[in-house]
Amino acid sequence: MLKIVLINAMTLLRIPLSVIFCAALFSDNHRIAWCGILFAIIAITDFFDGKLARKYNAQTKLGAVFDVVSDFFFIVTAGCSLYFQGLFPWWMLTIIILKFLEFWVTSFLSVRDEKTKKVFIFDMIGRAVAISFYLFPMMILVFKVLLSNGQFRVVTTVIYIIITILSFISALLRIGGGEFKFKVRI
Repeated sequence: MLKIVLINAMTLLRIPLSVIFCAALFSDNHRIAWCGILFAIIAITDFFDGKLARKYNAQTKLGAVFDVVSDFFFIVTAGCSLYFQGLFPWWMLTIIILKFLEFWVTSFLSVRDEKTKKVFIFDMIGRAVAISFYLFPMMILVFKVLLSNGQFRVVTTVIYIIITILSFISALLRIGGGEFKFKVRI
């Protein structure tokens, strides 16, 4: 039981770290360095919470929900912070929220009739999209430093369009039942 509590605490630690990350986004002093450090901590806790849960047989439905919600919280709060600074488009935030809702609903519908401890169903394309959503804040900060304003707009717009297309493909596969060929359960 203690292992479950500690692993879930590691997962939920991403929520206050996300708030601190967003505060660092609004800082002018060493913004990319602070955000890079915070992002590394957030990513490390995301990587290890699942590994530890599997290693110590401490996987729970609640832990899976905490993991997805903590990831979503980071992605949306960072996206909103970047939006308010004029660095992230509102429509991409809409795509992220819609993809999260679609993921939640299709996972629920896929596992409701099965007797399983699994909560979510992941498809390969959707997983790649989610990783892209997760990486957006740091990618945007790095691109903003390395590229001119014109280059920044072109590069990020192309990335957003590609990720949006992949989000729709993933959603169509999941809604149409095609994800069952590629599903990975956690």
